Amino acid sequence: MTKEEKDDTKSVEADNEVAVGDHNEATINIDQTTYNVSELNEKTKNIVVFLRRLDQEIQETRFNLNKNMLARQQAITDLKSELKNLTPTNKP
Repeated sequence: MTKEEKDDTKSVEADNEVAVGDHNEATINIDQTTYNVSELNEKTKNIVVFLRRLDQEIQETRFNLNKNMLARQQAITDLKSELKNLTPTNKP
């Protein structure tokens, strides 16, 4: 992820709850400015939902990438272990 992508990610933060009086109200923070979700129009709310879903998908994708990298590393270790019992056709 580039520095610009990281900065863009940091510029849109969604807080689940912020205490307001006797109740909790959902807010979002954009460029260090807080907005109440209840005051957003439908299009803006849909964009926020879209961004939250993208964040979830990015997190899932990173998890899957890490899982696959670890599985590949283990498969290479297993292959090397199995190859120790064989005679190579050429040695460097």
